[in-house]
Amino acid sequence: MIISVREYEKIIFFEEGIISGGIGEHFSKELLEYGFKGEYHVKGISKFIKHRQLKALWISLASTVILWPHIFVK
Repeated sequence: MIISVREYEKIIFFEEGIISGGIGEHFSKELLEYGFKGEYHVKGISKFIKHRQLKALWISLASTVILWPHIFVK
């Protein structure tokens, strides 16, 4: 794949997760080793996204599990 795209003038790689250490970063390294001279951009998540506190997640999950049978019975 590297050989087939190394002649492009511009490559934009869309990362499905965090940019740092992702496949887009490894792909850019390979491109440089094969002599890519064009413009290269990686788009993706650039910082850690905080999630809810664990206790709140458990409470939310527990209430969902308890409610599911009642939803389907009606």
